[in-house]
Amino acid sequence: MSRPTHRHPGEATPRHRTAAGRHEGSARARHRPTDLVSQARDLWRDAIAPRPAVPFAPPPAITTAAALRRRLLEFRLNALALGVAAFGLRIVVELWLSPFAWRLPAAYGVAFLLVATMIAAAGPLALFAAHVRRHRRLPRTFLLATGTGGPAFAVPTSPWLAAAVVAYLVLAAGMVPLDRTATGLALAADAGGTAVLLVLPLAGLAAWALRRGPRVLLTPAGLLVRPLSPGRPAETVTWDDLAAAHVPVPGRRCRELVLRTGRPATPPLHVPLTWLWVSPVFLAAAIRHYAQDAAHRAGIGTPAELHRLTRALTGANRGW
Repeated sequence: MSRPTHRHPGEATPRHRTAAGRHEGSARARHRPTDLVSQARDLWRDAIAPRPAVPFAPPPAITTAAALRRRLLEFRLNALALGVAAFGLRIVVELWLSPFAWRLPAAYGVAFLLVATMIAAAGPLALFAAHVRRHRRLPRTFLLATGTGGPAFAVPTSPWLAAAVVAYLVLAAGMVPLDRTATGLALAADAGGTAVLLVLPLAGLAAWALRRGPRVLLTPAGLLVRPLSPGRPAETVTWDDLAAAHVPVPGRRCRELVLRTGRPATPPLHVPLTWLWVSPVFLAAAIRHYAQDAAHRAGIGTPAELHRLTRALTGANRGW
């Protein structure tokens, strides 16, 4: 025997609730297109609404040797790739675009050829400059270097020096011999040999930069500065000769770091900053640190000491 169900007055029966649910669902279905249209309208208004300009934030400064090595390799490969692209673009302009410009009226042909040559020559340089400019926050670490004098911290050279590769290949493309034919221009028979000869100076420059190029080294014995000019000898100074009080704090537009030794008869050591890719404040702080603290000089050139130095200097100067 089923138990009677008790309902409150005014409560709908199950059959009435089912009918009401169907009515409510049909009402939602009738209003759904209007809701979708209004949502789409709101999204479109949000998309076209003016927003405050967000300044371009460069990547954070590099604080590890591995990241610094990867970034420098990226710059060099980018410079080589853009240089090869510039070389090819100049050849394309000479072989195909120049004959096309000859068939145009004089004023239009000269303007077209001038614009094409400027794009082929300045385009790769502009792309490389934009790439380097994006990483304008100078690193706050050194490279790990090993040489005949033992382990050391090497200050990386500026990636702007690699722009010389792009500029050289742009100029070298104009030296490739071309022969005039009935249809326009073509590569001369000795173009391959000329291209090889043009690459040899670039290879020699790269070998010189790796072996005897400009360099600043922090060694356990002291500081070594090899200038950019190949005719000037390298300058060295020991940590004991460096007076800690005479290590200045470089300013924002400082072009060189003048280090005065503790001996009055010894001339000051000039460390140029224009071709170095490191924070000048970090470099000066590292030199001052080892001039004051002799206990950590023996660890210069090891990954553990570089990690300790970076943490000590960047932790105390987070506003750099």
